[in-house]
Amino acid sequence: MNWIKGIVKFWKTIQIVLIYFLSILLVYFMFPREGNFRYEYSKNTPWKHENLVAPFDFPIYKTEERVQQERDSLLNNAPLYFTHDSLISNAILTSFNADYNAMAASLGIGATVTDSWTLTGRVIASMLEEIYEQGIIERHPVLDGLRPEETPVMVVRDGLAEEQLLSAFYTGPSAYQHILRDIEGIYPGSLAILDRMNLNDYLRPNTLYDEAMTLNVRQATAEQLVLTQGMVQAGELIIARGELVSGRQLLIIESLRREIESNPNVEKNYLV
Repeated sequence: MNWIKGIVKFWKTIQIVLIYFLSILLVYFMFPREGNFRYEYSKNTPWKHENLVAPFDFPIYKTEERVQQERDSLLNNAPLYFTHDSLISNAILTSFNADYNAMAASLGIGATVTDSWTLTGRVIASMLEEIYEQGIIERHPVLDGLRPEETPVMVVRDGLAEEQLLSAFYTGPSAYQHILRDIEGIYPGSLAILDRMNLNDYLRPNTLYDEAMTLNVRQATAEQLVLTQGMVQAGELIIARGELVSGRQLLIIESLRREIESNPNVEKNYLV
């Protein structure tokens, strides 16, 4: 009877100890454990075990090297994104017209502007409008080393992205030469008037590199990379005893091991 009294005396302590051990067991069974792949093997050596048959359907995983190569290829070929900013062109055209009229007024021409001044102003404004509509590309370091005639870029205009070759855009210098060449052909006397203005002040990039969008698209592209290359069906022979562990068979064995070690329930359901 003394032992019964002892149990009663320490019953609360016993309860606490039991609850503690039950909690440990519960946590142990609740949390996933790694499965155990019971086969030992080495690359380019004979398979020493019995014939290995797929116990269940599972995917064939690409090697880490191949995944990295495909990821690098996707990122290297992903297009650069630029944004066409129409506000810049509007501001430049407004500024040019105001400065041109102010210069005419400062020269004493005022209301009696000659035909040559009127024509020159209209022609330059029209050229600037055409140039900015096509776009002056920002000379960002990301473009260094790229061949414009072979490099497609994505340009976002009014929320819509369109692919265009880099060579389709003006640079500051090419826009400057375009105006000088064309205006001389239209009205030779315009060059003398144009010399009074600094044309480069009205040639600023309006097609700007969007680094954030480029990185977001590249990240989304990388996340779509497929990590597998086919499936193995349950019951399919993977490798026979004595066969060399290499090539596709090695890839399948590695894929099976990966499935088993990443899924603690597999080993319970299949004798692998």
